Amino acid sequence: MKAVKYTIHIGILLCLALSSVAYSQNKTQLQNKKKKLQKDINYTQSLIKKNKKNQDASLQQIEKINTSIESREELVNNYTQELQLIAEEMNINQKQVSSLEDQLVTLKKSYSKMVVQAWKTRHTTSTWMFILSAKSFNQAVRRYRYYKQINELRLVQSKSLAYSKNELLSKIGQLRNSKVEKELTINEKNNELKMLESEKKEKDEVLKKLKKKEKELLAQVKKQEKERDALASKINSIIEKLPSVKKKETKTNSNSKNSNTKTTNTKTEVTNTQGSSNSNGFESNKGKLSWPVTKGVITGKYGVHQHPVLDKVEVKNDGINISTDPGGAVRAVYKGTISGIFKVDGYENVVIIRHGDYLTVYSHLSQVSVSKGNDVGTEQKIGTAATNSEGETYINFQVRYGSATQNPTSWLIK
Repeated sequence: MKAVKYTIHIGILLCLALSSVAYSQNKTQLQNKKKKLQKDINYTQSLIKKNKKNQDASLQQIEKINTSIESREELVNNYTQELQLIAEEMNINQKQVSSLEDQLVTLKKSYSKMVVQAWKTRHTTSTWMFILSAKSFNQAVRRYRYYKQINELRLVQSKSLAYSKNELLSKIGQLRNSKVEKELTINEKNNELKMLESEKKEKDEVLKKLKKKEKELLAQVKKQEKERDALASKINSIIEKLPSVKKKETKTNSNSKNSNTKTTNTKTEVTNTQGSSNSNGFESNKGKLSWPVTKGVITGKYGVHQHPVLDKVEVKNDGINISTDPGGAVRAVYKGTISGIFKVDGYENVVIIRHGDYLTVYSHLSQVSVSKGNDVGTEQKIGTAATNSEGETYINFQVRYGSATQNPTSWLIK
């Protein structure tokens, strides 16, 4: 019965240990995500502060504040999930503490009985006298083996007792650490909620100022539509001249209105597919492509979406706008061939790189450091990000399958 109870304790501890491993993996994922979100928020805030010194309320300022708010809301949600995991860990540790305490009580009782029995035997007669008083050699051997097993069992239980005590102390320590961690996480979450509230107030203030410029903003929307159409027309005319490029608009997601992607821009090596065409290699790296800038955040989403200031006005983006530092290098996201270099109003210099049937388009470059027909490698510099008259530095990045646009956020590494 004691052996069964001991086995049950071991089974419980094993199950709890496996739960603890799963918890640790989930916690690591949340902590990594938290670091990325905090990095994005800090970088976006630095961009907002830089532009505050140089300009009045602007559309770009609202876009950056929106990006920061979205990241911070996701960060608050991350803290909520982390608190849930901490609560689960505390529950696991508490169960382990209870199980170890029960096991310790059982071991102590068993060990006490063994010690008492050994003491009684010690006063009755010596071990060797008991063995030598056997009626036969076989009986003496059996008595010797009996005492040997008793001593071995006592040693095993003594070690088990010491181990259980140490395990109990360790789990109690982990439980205390979890309680401290929970308090710190709650404080961090509360601080983020305060910052979120502050950013929303800042957004409201900027919106009030921009609402007074509705006519100016409407004119800006119409101008941007013409510039976007001119860019799309120029890109399509170049595609038509390229041999063996898909012309039909397939594999597209251009009507998507949602592109809720937060990103970190750590430099990542992408493994090219060996023995495949450039088109297949590009496609197999979906979600793993390097970023077109070394540092930046998405401030303009892909697809059709509501204008950040004007009611009942929708705007369309064939790519994504990535805000970056002045003079920031623009890089090829994947190896390919330079298939077009030109200028378009509103987009400055534009570079097209072909990757088989896929193309990537890099717009709003102040300088270009490659020539048409050049082969380029992954992360090779192709130019420099341009800064507009309002002091905003950004690029527009597109991914196309033939002439059909794709959502770039689904292609870039997270």
